[in-house]
Amino acid sequence: MLEPNIWLIQKDKRKLKKALDNIDKNSVNNYFYTNCISHFNFEEVNMNSKNFNTFLYCEDTNTCIVFMKDSIDEINYTKKYMNENNIQYHEISFKSEHDDIINRFPHSLHDYEKNSKEIWVINNEKELTELIEEDLYIQRKKITYYPLIDSNMILNYSTHSDSECEIKKFLFNGVIVTKNKIILIPKSTKDAEIINFLVKTTMRNVGARYVTVHFNRPKFINNEEKRNQQYESEYLEEKQLLFTK
Repeated sequence: MLEPNIWLIQKDKRKLKKALDNIDKNSVNNYFYTNCISHFNFEEVNMNSKNFNTFLYCEDTNTCIVFMKDSIDEINYTKKYMNENNIQYHEISFKSEHDDIINRFPHSLHDYEKNSKEIWVINNEKELTELIEEDLYIQRKKITYYPLIDSNMILNYSTHSDSECEIKKFLFNGVIVTKNKIILIPKSTKDAEIINFLVKTTMRNVGARYVTVHFNRPKFINNEEKRNQQYESEYLEEKQLLFTK
């Protein structure tokens, strides 16, 4: 079984074009899932402001392209690309739920950070080299590597009994934070020390200035946790008001 090629699509059309290059044009085993429910977690923090609800799975190349909520232009571009290239796909639309069912804090689904970093998943060493070199070209700023940060994304669908069933789960171990990117490292069957060595060797080879952090979390996780705490407080206040009426 091939290791999955994972692409998280937010705002970068260039990334989407790269992802689409991984699709076998002769394959008929391509599945477009819509109205998904995503649970994206870093450590114990749920990334409520980063919601992904559409998923293209290309089975023959094990390519997974996951679209952030409201990525309408990117989804339309993908369908147009597949139609123009005569790539067959099966569209599966799940039960559509209201935002307050999908997320306890529905308004947070649209509360994206104005200057949020693009999230990338490393599919091979060459890709890591290209991403690091690109950031170095933009601005030579120190890169931070968090080898102990675990994260995961679970894609579910809602059933008619109002429960959730899992479609796909992605596991990551390690985060690299650059000026413009959050780079996730897929959990591998390889030893963690080997992955750690490959990451550090790659950064040294491209001349990147980097620091390895073992005991702290990236700022974006702390920001999300504070946001969740604020929303939780507002949620409890609103609930209390309902009981007092």
